[in-house]
Amino acid sequence: MYITPKKSLTLIVIISLAGPALGQTNEDHPEYSSVMAVILDWTTTMETGDLAGRKELTIDGAMIQRLVQQEDGSFQLNSQVRDIDPIQTNLNIMVERYWNQKLLIEEQLAVFMASYDFWINGEFSHCGTDVFDLVKIDSDWKLGNMMYTIQRIDCPPSPLGELGKE
Repeated sequence: MYITPKKSLTLIVIISLAGPALGQTNEDHPEYSSVMAVILDWTTTMETGDLAGRKELTIDGAMIQRLVQQEDGSFQLNSQVRDIDPIQTNLNIMVERYWNQKLLIEEQLAVFMASYDFWINGEFSHCGTDVFDLVKIDSDWKLGNMMYTIQRIDCPPSPLGELGKE
């Protein structure tokens, strides 16, 4: 599915209305460290290839929405249920680095949003924006839904510099 002008306008309106809320970060919230620990653990499981750990951090039935940039610069939406097979092996070393982080926490729900760059086996792959919805089940925070863009054309320079040179 391609993003049409009508869908783009709808997204712009939603983001504009949500802007003040998304600009907030609840660093003083008592759950801030717990939620950020899940985000850090998620990126660590990518770096180490720990699929069992990644599955443990995610609720069953979690959804992924990817907006993947096409060669013509447009974005195509790919959706799927997050199905992590903990027995599968990942031989790639994947590193995702965040900046411009925002975290909003309200009761049992949290939303994390950040710009990122993504590296596979030490080579730059793409940049984009991550939005993760988290839910607190019993006493544990889990990743519920994940949305992100995959941009390969005209990535802005990362404020973190090149991987390994930061």
